[in-house]
Amino acid sequence: MALRFSAVKLTAQEKSCELLVGGVPTGYEDLTGWTAFDNFLKDIDDEDKVNVQMDTYLYGEGEIVDADPAEVAYMKQRQEANPNFLNDRCSNIGVLEYDMDCSQNETFEMEMN
Repeated sequence: MALRFSAVKLTAQEKSCELLVGGVPTGYEDLTGWTAFDNFLKDIDDEDKVNVQMDTYLYGEGEIVDADPAEVAYMKQRQEANPNFLNDRCSNIGVLEYDMDCSQNETFEMEMN
């Protein structure tokens, strides 16, 4: 089994955040619930545009499944123990970048770059 997960960098104004998440998040719905993303939202203004840059990786071989939160936590531990973990032990299968607009009364809308 190959676990699919993404290394995500969020930027809004002068604030940024990096996190690992399961699967390939293509919008707000895929990022909400991940603690680092939720905390990042608390630190930005509602009018800020959030830039999302990510690299998607596979760990292992065989059938591809999205990593669950426990598996993502394991990948994070591996990355902390070995800063080259993603490059040395995982396969980068894609890069994606998009912007999300935030409004107090609306959900994020995605704009592909």
